[in-house]
Parts: sequence; C-alpha cells; structure tokens
Amino acid sequence: IQTEEGLTRFTNNITDRFGTIPAQTEDLINTVRLRWLARDLGFEKIILKNQIFTGHLVSNQESEYYQTDIFIKIIRYASDHPRICKVKEINSKNVITIENIRNVADALKVIKEIFNK
Repeated sequence: IQTEEGLTRFTNNITDRFGTIPAQTEDLINTVRLRWLARDLGFEKIILKNQIFTGHLVSNQESEYYQTDIFIKIIRYASDHPRICKVKEINSKNVITIENIRNVADALKVIKEIFNK
C-alpha cells in the first residue's frame, strides 16, 4: 500500500470482514501513516521508545533540505515547545526529540501539527 486512499480502502476492507479493528491493529495502520509523514518531513529514521519520539534528520549537513520550509517548520515547532522538544546534533547527525509521546497516535498528532504550522 503506497497511498492514503489505499490504506483507507484496506482498513475499510478489514472492518467489513472482521468488525471493529483492535487498538493494536489501529496502531500498525497509524505507523504506516506516521512513516509517510515523517519521510515527508525529511526524517531518515524515527524511533518511539520510552515515551520519546526521536526523528533523525537528513544526514548530509550540506543538504539543501536545511534551507527548506519544512525544516523551518520543524525548528519553529521545537522553539514553540521548548519543554518537550529539542533539536540537537548527535554523532554528527541532527536529531529532534519530542517527549511525552505515549503512543503512535500521539506521534502522528505531533507530526501533523508540525506540518500545519
């Protein structure tokens, strides 16, 4: 499945066939959405562990990515939420961490917030 329409169709088929989708399955479906949005934000890797979302940004420090509106949105989000969000360099890679992310749905909500800013 490569598109939101395809994922929605898949979800509808599961619901029609098996009834209400369990929370664990909903998390798996939202994980696909999260990966798509994270990729669109320029994250090369994402991790959700111990209620901390970690997004590894484009590793090439000279990349034009760091001049884009999307990167500016990430920086703006971090500066608007300094208690829970940090952008830092770890082992020559730029990383954003966001605390208090309890589950995939929380992570998806934050990524959507970053896009909407």
